[in-house]
Amino acid sequence: MTSSAAASDPSGLSEVQGWPGGMVSAPLVFVVPVRHPSGVVNPEQQYADHQVMMRSLEAQTDQNFICLIACNPEQRLPPAGDRIFRVHVDLPPNDALMAATTLEARALAIRNDKGLRFKAAMDVCGPETLMMVVDDDDLISRNLVAHVLSAPRGAGWVIDRGYIWNSGTDSLRPVENFHRLCGTSLILPAGLFLYKRGGASEHDAVQEMGSHKLIIDAAVAAGTQFDRIPFPAAIYRQANPNAEQANVLRIMQTQAAQAGGLKKRLKRAFYTVRRRYLPERKTLVSGPKVHPEATVPLTPEITAEFFGG
Repeated sequence: MTSSAAASDPSGLSEVQGWPGGMVSAPLVFVVPVRHPSGVVNPEQQYADHQVMMRSLEAQTDQNFICLIACNPEQRLPPAGDRIFRVHVDLPPNDALMAATTLEARALAIRNDKGLRFKAAMDVCGPETLMMVVDDDDLISRNLVAHVLSAPRGAGWVIDRGYIWNSGTDSLRPVENFHRLCGTSLILPAGLFLYKRGGASEHDAVQEMGSHKLIIDAAVAAGTQFDRIPFPAAIYRQANPNAEQANVLRIMQTQAAQAGGLKKRLKRAFYTVRRRYLPERKTLVSGPKVHPEATVPLTPEITAEFFGG
């Protein structure tokens, strides 16, 4: 549920609900869903990551956008410029995530929380507004908005080339089919989502808003074609103490212990052979492919493009 009451926030960020009419008029809107503060292991690290993420957005060469941070009223955020706003979402701690014992249960819990936060942002956007979810520790190319707003309008865009970055290191690993790895990878009109189109259950609409993979799978099933951004356009951050990879590792270790190691090793060998000798035809649903042999150094140019200088 979205709160209409203003909260005391040292960042000074305004609430979007305070706007005349309560509706966003920018052609492109970044939405940053931020989980409940109780689910964050290291709040100071999160605060620092939010600073870098905001600088990445604010460095766009085309400033015809706004950013909506969908968070709980008590969330502490860094100061930011006049294109970044809060959307308060009063959601409880995501206890289902911590209780998850399977990857599917984990995914369901994440999609529900993330989808409800995205829903709060979508409520103030018209159906023609282009929307992009940005995970709160990821980074995007400063050239992204300029490309999208200058390109012919199609069904939407995917970022299928990007990078993986381990926090604190000085190099990036290129990734193909980036949109199958990272949620910071889709730019779509609001009207494409089930929530805006109507006719779907609230559960299905929320789950779709919380999952970039569900959106892509539905598009492929419907024959919808998305354009691909023609340059590496986002960075997926790893080795972050606040990221959800820790939950994935916990669940996988538990499942491996229950099932035994042999099955896991055989499955890994099968996929290794398939990738090596039976390469996939590249489609929107092709899995991500990391290229560690083509590591890109974190040069001043790359830093300026993705980290806001």
